[in-house]
Amino acid sequence: MRKHLLPLLSALALLTCVVCVSASADSVEYTVSYETTIEADASSLAGNDELLESYVEQLFSTDSGIALVSDYGSDYLSGISLDVYTALKSAVCDIASGAQSSPVVTVSLTYSYAELDADSYNSAVQAFSDSLDSNLVITYLFYDCSYEMYWCDKTVGITIDTSFSGSGEQLTAEITFTFAIATGYMSEDGTEVNASKAAAAVVAAENAQDIAAKYDELSDYDKLTAYKDEICALVSYSTDYAAADYGDIWQLVWVFDGDETTNVVCEGYSKAFQYLCDLSCFDSAYCYTVSGTLTGTTSSGGHMWNIVCLNSVSYMADITNSDSGMAGQDGELFMVCADDAVESSASGYSFSAGSKTITYAYDDTTLALYSASVTTLGSISGSSDDDNDGSGSYDEESASEAIESIISSVAAGTQSADADNSSYDESLDLNGDGLNDLLDILSILYTM
Repeated sequence: MRKHLLPLLSALALLTCVVCVSASADSVEYTVSYETTIEADASSLAGNDELLESYVEQLFSTDSGIALVSDYGSDYLSGISLDVYTALKSAVCDIASGAQSSPVVTVSLTYSYAELDADSYNSAVQAFSDSLDSNLVITYLFYDCSYEMYWCDKTVGITIDTSFSGSGEQLTAEITFTFAIATGYMSEDGTEVNASKAAAAVVAAENAQDIAAKYDELSDYDKLTAYKDEICALVSYSTDYAAADYGDIWQLVWVFDGDETTNVVCEGYSKAFQYLCDLSCFDSAYCYTVSGTLTGTTSSGGHMWNIVCLNSVSYMADITNSDSGMAGQDGELFMVCADDAVESSASGYSFSAGSKTITYAYDDTTLALYSASVTTLGSISGSSDDDNDGSGSYDEESASEAIESIISSVAAGTQSADADNSSYDESLDLNGDGLNDLLDILSILYTM
């Protein structure tokens, strides 16, 4: 819903536009000029930089059900107004992505007199003019393409020039919309839109999607390893960048933009890994992005990394410190679990990497967001006594018995090893988190 909240004032402001019409009547070449001025307080509108960041966030959305633009205009406009809106929306998206640099958009439409319910040139022009609600078209355009119009200065008038010509019993209208360019998004001479930032984001999103597709056929573990290697090959750790808070969308863009000069910190590494995982289809892997503090390295302090639940076992994956020249470059800090840790708990853990001991501690946000079954690293040592052959695989009968036992424990509230009257069964705790729960059931089902 945030997409529609930011531009709401912008859209409403357009409803108060002033339209001026001039015409030379009864001529074969009939010209109408519209000039609209948005009467709005600039301080009430979403900032252009904020809109750009939201546009980029949408480019990296992995929800296939969410389009970059909404489509209320198509739902509520009709006839000529809908035709103009559709053409304008396509052009606006091209400008946003850098495919078109000019802020001037010309829409050319041809209708027969019959389509306009007219019997002459002049009556066709009048019918067209009566049918086109330019104010409403622009209102829906700004609402539906709010982020895509990050480059537009909405506090300056939009000029709409319309010219008509006739041939036989057909009327052709050419409608030219001239949008104002916001400061910071115009070329040096002020005549074109500079969409280089957004264009780089478009390329980055496409590059990331190509990487995910490249490794689509690999096993879960090999796919995760390939993603780590790709990210580390694309960027290096930036010692120049410093951000007060996490949440910089450009950290994700800079990993995949193909520009060797745009490097990142831990936020970029971890979010890039998360994004590739979000694009992927795994058999039994889930990726989470967590934050907290890191000690024991030259980059000690606030940190962001990943947790991967693979076959219901939580592993730690620090992509940043897996890069060349970093503490875990030899693999000591990628896909490691409790078995590899010096110490481990639900609030953090430590690992040996070379001669160093690297300690991770979750922050309050992470601990509030994720359950202990995610933040507690699991163990893969040993195998279940209840599997059919001791190999970690279950047949139908043994799986049914194990699942029934876990469900009974959960229902009784005694699934924890620390619970009163505990019915906890260590042999069924396949991820080693001290619980018999849904994650263990999923692991059992996966092994069948």
